[in-house]
Amino acid sequence: PRGATALDFAIWNLGAHKGFRAESAVIDGAAAELHAPLREGQTVLVHLQEDENEALPPVEWAGVHLKYLRTARARAAFVEFRAGLLQSDQAAKEGSAAVDKELLLHSLDPGLREKLGDDILARIGYGALPAEFVSAQLLASFLGLPLGDRDYEYA
Repeated sequence: PRGATALDFAIWNLGAHKGFRAESAVIDGAAAELHAPLREGQTVLVHLQEDENEALPPVEWAGVHLKYLRTARARAAFVEFRAGLLQSDQAAKEGSAAVDKELLLHSLDPGLREKLGDDILARIGYGALPAEFVSAQLLASFLGLPLGDRDYEYA
């Protein structure tokens, strides 16, 4: 699909179990990042981690900053894969760490995370909800901005 990345390609072509072991890519003979967008007709080689155990793909791959996963199929496979490997409490811990990291990027107190429940944190940990979106909502709340009000005029 248009805009797919090397990681999207690995998941689609190799399946989730192998695709999530991707560690680097070569596109048209040149080294490339896994989040590099592909164009039609390019040749892609994906290098996999040698360890065939089911390693947990990093939650950052579901984030919106670098856009590792751009296709719906790869995102769904990511969430399903992580949900199969993580218990709810483990996912909540990973989600909590991801939100803390994002809040610190905005120079906000990580204590704002306390407004979130374990269900939201677990969804972030599974990769179903990007931490960037949640931290942006917390930032808006902290600033007293209304959420979802398209008639509000931002000065």
